[in-house]
Amino acid sequence: FWGFALGFVLWGIEGSLQSGTLEAYVYDTYTKLGMSQNYDKSWGILRGFEHLAVTLSLLLGGLSSDFLGYNSTLLLSMGSLLISFLFALLLPQAHKQNSTGEIKFFDHISTAVRMGYKDTRVYTAILFAVCISGIFGSFDEFIVLVLETYSISHTLIGGVLATIFGSFAIAGFTSRYFTKHIIPSSIVLSFLGGIFIASTTVTSSNPILSVLFFTFGAFCIANFEILLEIRLQKLIPSKHRATITSLKSLLLELMVLFITLLLGFVATTYSYSAVPLATGIVLSLTSILFMLTSKKS
Repeated sequence: FWGFALGFVLWGIEGSLQSGTLEAYVYDTYTKLGMSQNYDKSWGILRGFEHLAVTLSLLLGGLSSDFLGYNSTLLLSMGSLLISFLFALLLPQAHKQNSTGEIKFFDHISTAVRMGYKDTRVYTAILFAVCISGIFGSFDEFIVLVLETYSISHTLIGGVLATIFGSFAIAGFTSRYFTKHIIPSSIVLSFLGGIFIASTTVTSSNPILSVLFFTFGAFCIANFEILLEIRLQKLIPSKHRATITSLKSLLLELMVLFITLLLGFVATTYSYSAVPLATGIVLSLTSILFMLTSKKS
């Protein structure tokens, strides 16, 4: 237990250090090169290749856990961390924003928060992204437990997860087709994602159909997340980019914590099969709420 606890603490620290930095690094690098218009396409492709790697690892992880056991799978996964570390050392130096060098740390955060609050477009995009991604991110923690109710092998579970994350990868390459109408597309995609995920409860007696609905729902939400990130990066000035994006990540993790506890209550009180239904309903209702809010704005 304590080994896993320490691992999750370190994982959380890694996520905190990375949150906001990758998006800011990519966008500001393009801006420095005078190619910021390429961010829309490149960010989606970057996320696509990221999820292709996850898809491959899930397939291999399912096979490895069945034939080699969990311990061997964990040891193999450590190799990817070493490769990532070495690759990160080869990245060029990020473009420095000298304009905030003389500002105290907390003053800088305060200024960034005030800027985000004053711009309705910024905080609406942040809240929309935090709510939808937080709900789906919480549900993601229960997917394996839901699949366990189908009484299938670890290899098949790995295959199902690979299919779902494969849809994430495809979304990375298709999201650019929605960028002309980001807000309407985001609302429709998040609403459809909720409908598809909720539908898996109705089709739970047919695992194949449920997996298809899981996959379609994940595809919609993945497109949504890419679109909202593109929208947000275009609205934030460079000197506040990493700070505001990190604050968004903080809010997202708090949302995940809250929703995960609620879904845990649903699973304990009713069953794991009720978790997709609750998730889908909340996703769809949240999408409708933001549709009304954005229309009013």
